[in-house]
Amino acid sequence: MLIQDINWLPLIASLSSDRVLETMVNQYNNWRILEFKHRENISDCLEMSLHDFTCYLESRIRKEDIESMIDYGVSILDDCQLDLKTTLITLHEEFLEWKGGYFEVKPERLQDWLCIISLIDPAWVVGSAYFSLLEDNIIDLDQLISCLENQCQSALPKHTSNKTFADNHVHLGGHGNSSLSMLDFALYLSHKKPIEKSKWPYRPECTIFNSGKLDITRLPFKVNYLFHNYISTTFAIDECTLEDVVSWDKPFIESIDESLISYLERTNAHTFQQSLIVNSHLASISEPNRWLLLIISLLSSFELDSCKTNQFINIIIIASNLLRNHMIVSGVGLGDFVEFFGFKYRKPNNPTYKPHSLLNDLDICRFREFRISPDTLIELGKQNVAHLNPKPLIDLYSTLNGDERQLSNNVHFVVHFTRGLPAGKEKNDKLLQEVRREICNQVSLIQDFYASNYFSNINIANLSTSQNIDLRTLIRGYDVAGNENELPIEVFAPALRVLKGSYFPTKGMITKRLRRPFITAHAGEDFNHIITGMRSIDETIIFCSYSEDDRIGHGLALGIDVNEWSRKQSRAYVDKFQHLDNLVWLYTKGVELINSCSKFDFNLITLEHKIQKWTRYLYPELKPTISDLQSAWKLRRNSPEHVNSEIEFSSRELELWCPDKTYINKNKNSTDVIIWNKYINYEIQEKIEKKDELVNISLCEQSSVTDPIAGLDYFSESEKYLLTAVQDMLIEEYSRKKIIFEACPTSNIYIGRFCRYWEHPIFRWSPPDSTWIEEGGKFNRFGIRTGSLKVCVNTDDAGLMPTTIENEHKVLENTAIRSFGVSSYIAEQWIDKVRELGVEIFGGNHIRTVVTPN
Repeated sequence: MLIQDINWLPLIASLSSDRVLETMVNQYNNWRILEFKHRENISDCLEMSLHDFTCYLESRIRKEDIESMIDYGVSILDDCQLDLKTTLITLHEEFLEWKGGYFEVKPERLQDWLCIISLIDPAWVVGSAYFSLLEDNIIDLDQLISCLENQCQSALPKHTSNKTFADNHVHLGGHGNSSLSMLDFALYLSHKKPIEKSKWPYRPECTIFNSGKLDITRLPFKVNYLFHNYISTTFAIDECTLEDVVSWDKPFIESIDESLISYLERTNAHTFQQSLIVNSHLASISEPNRWLLLIISLLSSFELDSCKTNQFINIIIIASNLLRNHMIVSGVGLGDFVEFFGFKYRKPNNPTYKPHSLLNDLDICRFREFRISPDTLIELGKQNVAHLNPKPLIDLYSTLNGDERQLSNNVHFVVHFTRGLPAGKEKNDKLLQEVRREICNQVSLIQDFYASNYFSNINIANLSTSQNIDLRTLIRGYDVAGNENELPIEVFAPALRVLKGSYFPTKGMITKRLRRPFITAHAGEDFNHIITGMRSIDETIIFCSYSEDDRIGHGLALGIDVNEWSRKQSRAYVDKFQHLDNLVWLYTKGVELINSCSKFDFNLITLEHKIQKWTRYLYPELKPTISDLQSAWKLRRNSPEHVNSEIEFSSRELELWCPDKTYINKNKNSTDVIIWNKYINYEIQEKIEKKDELVNISLCEQSSVTDPIAGLDYFSESEKYLLTAVQDMLIEEYSRKKIIFEACPTSNIYIGRFCRYWEHPIFRWSPPDSTWIEEGGKFNRFGIRTGSLKVCVNTDDAGLMPTTIENEHKVLENTAIRSFGVSSYIAEQWIDKVRELGVEIFGGNHIRTVVTPN
């Protein structure tokens, strides 16, 4: 979560507070009844709204500070009406600069700007900046439309050189820009059915909506109704009662005017304001930037002598910002992220969304690797029988190649298996037979896809020229994405090993076999305990048999500061068996560590004492050793379905599904195999009540209480010290194995427990200053490391966390200079090497699609 600068909070609240919206709606509806001087003072309302927004500050603030903020930072007319036009002017003058053909954030204000646009739609600030140019006669309408063709919707930095960028971690469906949806709501409203309140993402600052005082399900329809009535009034085609338009309680959904769009297509604009409205529908620029035209038109409607008109415009601005903010991630953790990703209003029901998600911000200098779901290749047919259906993949290729820029060779895809606990299943069910069988079936169909001669030379007929392509070249890797707190990597590891192995038998006269794909997995992104996060990364690398150039998505647990994380988190709740897993994992890594650094002996003694306590409690009859527990943990990499399977597989493939099959069958009575069987067959055996118990772990208050019966433990200073050294050891190990970490800085801040970019572990993984990893340096205090980890920088879900691939690199360069005191020359060299590595990674995995004319 990005921490806001308290100086800008009043401006942010004035533009996007539901409390301010409610006050303005009530004032507007009582305009004729109450004398203006008796209306509620907007500054009192704003003071209350600032309390709502303090959740985005580092700590709570005094009432006196809030009063001072309002007096200093916000323009109030007659002490009772908010002046949002001046607010937007203040923001664009402070943060944006004119580049001659477009607006861009000032370099020194980049990080503050990224904070601000997490809570307000930047299109309003950019629109205000363009309106100022129009008012001063610097540009005209034709020049405005021309400028908007090159305008970044969020005014983020652009590279004017021909440098190439590769975005190697992007989710299709999470990419794009919210401006597309906002234009759709304002003009077209392709979503015509309300979504129940429980399906809306939670935003902590929206106290009025959260309380039900205003019905949030009406918000998108109200935005549409407000804009339509603004347009109708501008063209003088509708004598509407504006009090009915603004009122939140009166029916309006049924009265949406769909004929207004056809009117815009046949009318002639007579005023500049009307021309902007018509072009917001008809201009030959992208839909997201047509949203800017509608905004500029609305801003031109502010009147110096009409408080009521200005109040109406203010209501539209705030309602629009509130709707947009429900499309942008707020909160911490993957659970919150999933709510926002799945929010239906984020993706308009019109045919432009999918091409927009694929092509937005993509050009000849940008390469992009999209994560796509298995249903891009596999369809569930009658009687739930799955079969290959690559039509969605063909459609993606057609969209890329249908563009005049011919961008199909700038993109490839990674199929991701989605972590998600099936309905009715408990987290303690580790067998998950239905899930494992479904994955196994998907793997079989994907192998058929690769073995097929048909897909190696398929006709694409819906382009200008009929073409034959090798469709298989579009899929270059396999991933596991989703909430890692729900399904562990062990469920997917056998499938990833098999797909990477590429040992599928040939079926028919296949023309050629492709080089094997790479694997990647989201791990260590969100976790209940930092040891859990680090174990998740290590499990992924070990269980999936990682090799050179395989990748970890995010991997934050490996590099974040252990003590800082503990201070922020304060307390963790971990399943008792998972807690023992963590202790055993840390102990075994500590044993590896003392081979090169004996000073950690004492840390292992205290850790061993803890493990004995928990082992006696959880396995009183078996009395396993630490070695038994470690061995049982490693057995989880096997597919239970294949241990006693009689299905015919090649010996190579069977070894990938179940590498320990022989050992398990020969040692059924050994302690480690018994523990593994108990772990896997939880649903089959009599329920063990201990499985449902959690450990309450104190992370920062020092204690000496380890009580398995009461479910209490503590994260000792000794463990933190050891874990910090283990982080360095694993960074060094993964560096030598040439494993790549996919950093997504803005996403990691929105989802993780970071507040500022300088906290991101990329500065530890691959420091801009090489002296930091010299022995005894900032990030090599134990003298374990010898070099940097391979990293690439990516956007992840740029539709939910407003950013671009250039911005991700720029903000890291900016952070190296501002927060770490690195010279601009060294910072630029560093980020350029990171950028070049990203391009190299893309190129190393890409197979150029050869097109054969049909």
